[in-house]
Amino acid sequence: MPLETAIPATIRRRYSYKIITALLGVLATTVAICVLFTAHVLATGDGSTVSTGSVVSGFTGITIVFFLHLGLVTIVLGGNVSLALSQLAERAERIGDGDLEVDLETDRIDEIGLLYGSFETMRNSLAVTLDDLETERERALTAKQETQRQNRALNDAANRYSETMAACADGDLSQRLEPEIDNEAMVAIADSFNEMVADLEETVAQVIRFARIVDETSGDVQAGASEIRRASREVSESIQEISNGSEKQTEDLEVAADEVNDLSATVEEIASTTGSIAEQSAQLSSLATKGREAAATASSEMTDAEARTARVVETIDQLNEDAAQIEAVIELIDEIAEQTNLLALNANIEASRSAGDGDDTEGFSVVAKEVKSLSEETQAAVDDIEETLESIRERAALSAEEIEAVDASVSTTAETVSALNTQLESIVDGVTVVDDGINEINNATASQATSAQELATIVDEVASVSAETTSQAQQVAAAAEESTATIESVSTEVETLDKRADQLVDAVRVFDVSQQAVRADGGWDDA
Repeated sequence: MPLETAIPATIRRRYSYKIITALLGVLATTVAICVLFTAHVLATGDGSTVSTGSVVSGFTGITIVFFLHLGLVTIVLGGNVSLALSQLAERAERIGDGDLEVDLETDRIDEIGLLYGSFETMRNSLAVTLDDLETERERALTAKQETQRQNRALNDAANRYSETMAACADGDLSQRLEPEIDNEAMVAIADSFNEMVADLEETVAQVIRFARIVDETSGDVQAGASEIRRASREVSESIQEISNGSEKQTEDLEVAADEVNDLSATVEEIASTTGSIAEQSAQLSSLATKGREAAATASSEMTDAEARTARVVETIDQLNEDAAQIEAVIELIDEIAEQTNLLALNANIEASRSAGDGDDTEGFSVVAKEVKSLSEETQAAVDDIEETLESIRERAALSAEEIEAVDASVSTTAETVSALNTQLESIVDGVTVVDDGINEINNATASQATSAQELATIVDEVASVSAETTSQAQQVAAAAEESTATIESVSTEVETLDKRADQLVDAVRVFDVSQQAVRADGGWDDA
């Protein structure tokens, strides 16, 4: 392009400069034509006037020439740009079709030349990018093949893991994952799973051992509770018999008190009668006979009272023996309560351990609380029984002492009445010594009246103590019945615990654990 090479480089670098240069050329050409036209008009005129028509025609021609030049420049410049852009678009399409060998060289240094340079840079970058893409494609293909190989290995390992996990899910906790793949994640999964299964196996083994211990212990406790329940019933029956005997004793003592009061009145009457014997000597024989009969009756009543007192002493001794038996039973109940507390503590400890591992331990906790509550109620009942027994022992000892005193008094009174009977017989046989006999009778009857009054007081006190003993015996009987009911409730709960222990044993039989894990606490039992 010789024309373009003739244009200065400054104008060639900017397409806008080209347009301005072309416009300036058109303007200069138009001005030149206008000057030539003016000179022509002036040359053809007379030198004084120029016709208006000539001027208008001249300007019209100049305008037409100007626009013709302008259109020509526009066509030339636009066609040049259009041609350059068309060529560039064609080459760009070839590049888009994959032909990177397209010639993008040009001698233009304007915007079109820059556009050619940009396309060439883009083509070179695209070629480099395609080379990189080819390299990456080969790498991706290699990585894909390696990934497929690893996927096959992972699938094989996953199948093995799945089989082992399925076996563990079915209860065989002796299974372990064996990682046979060079993959840190799969090895970590295998190690974590093996550790988890080992912990679960140990937990199940502990549950098995604990279930067997609970089963055996609950069986022993159930047997002990049955024995305690039987003994408690026997104690309750014995205490009820004691209560009934005490009630009968109270009734007998009340009768004895009435009889002693009658005896006291009789003795007082005898004393009054002996005071007037001096004036009624004619009736001495009859009165002596009556006195002998009364003395015989009193002697018989004293003998009966002495026998009844002996029976009361025997009853109290029997009450002491029964209280000793109750105390032995209480000691046994106390030991069972301590064992029950220990069992509840163990159940709470095992429930806490199971809660730490995520197992459901609500059943253990409820049974442990119930057993502990029953144990506390049993202990409270035992304490009440011990207090009642202590009170019974104290009152029984006091009653024994008082009854021994009554027995001594009754013996003294019996001896006194016997002496009176002898004296009355002597009076019948020897009326001649009436005065001396009367004096002796006065002295004897006075002493007898005092003794009879003291005896009546003692018998009343014994009757009061016997009534209180009856009340205490009834309270002990009620406490024994309550203890029996509590023990029956404990026995029922122990039976429930035994059933739940059996259910727990049946539940853990689903799991297969290594025998070594179970033998860690006492051996394995497949029974």
